Amino acid sequence: MCRNQLQPQSGEKMRGEERDKMPSPPTGRENRQRIQQQIARLRIVVLGAEGVGKSALTVRYLTRRYISEYRRAIDLLYRHTVCLDDVTSEVEILDVSTREHQENESVSVSHIRWGEGFVVVYSVNDATSFQEAAVILDHLQRLKAPLYVPVILLANKRDLDPGRQVSVEDGQALSLQHGCQFYEVSAAESHVGVTLAFQALLRETRSLQLTRPLPRQRRISIVAVSRMIGSLIGRGSDPPSPTFKPTVIVQETPGKRALRRKDKKRPSLSL
Repeated sequence: MCRNQLQPQSGEKMRGEERDKMPSPPTGRENRQRIQQQIARLRIVVLGAEGVGKSALTVRYLTRRYISEYRRAIDLLYRHTVCLDDVTSEVEILDVSTREHQENESVSVSHIRWGEGFVVVYSVNDATSFQEAAVILDHLQRLKAPLYVPVILLANKRDLDPGRQVSVEDGQALSLQHGCQFYEVSAAESHVGVTLAFQALLRETRSLQLTRPLPRQRRISIVAVSRMIGSLIGRGSDPPSPTFKPTVIVQETPGKRALRRKDKKRPSLSL
């Protein structure tokens, strides 16, 4: 008999070799990497009446700098890389200009349908802005229903307490009514409260994405069913796609605070 002839192996030995070739279960690090891929991008929209400090709050969070005056009538889209709880995400923050859209309600609808998390801002020394915040919260609930939407109600300018028109209790009551988080901060005084508020919203938005993932094929089928139902009951089809074209501002690197313009066709802020 030829010496090079293969000898038959026992069943136990073959099964052992097959087990050795089987892939090992994912480690904790691999699970974290998979989570990072699932939440690669978060879309945040900042809404509120004119003059409440939406831009000041957004820039305060992104750069820790405070700029007291903004004169613009365009939307700004900030793209920023955030590492939060050892998970890296690309965050897009849309700072909506009230001047540009105050006479065009359909644009605000596009903003709401685009966003995944929302910051609703009012000023503690402006009761009218508080009423506007309540209207915005109602719109969010109506347009996003029946889904739950991550929202924070952000009261700004608490440093102007002598001229306060909206109490802390009023803000808390409104947040309880709409089931959202509430923060009272001052963009002028410190970045700490502003950062905590934005981080809380990012955590909630990210967690919600992980708890209700939707495969692409199933999402397409749901859209098809929605169209069919819409044609039967005469309510149209899909919601309109966002038509706004904001000026895009991109942060250079996570470690730098300088921002650069990406869209040269429209004016932007110098930060």
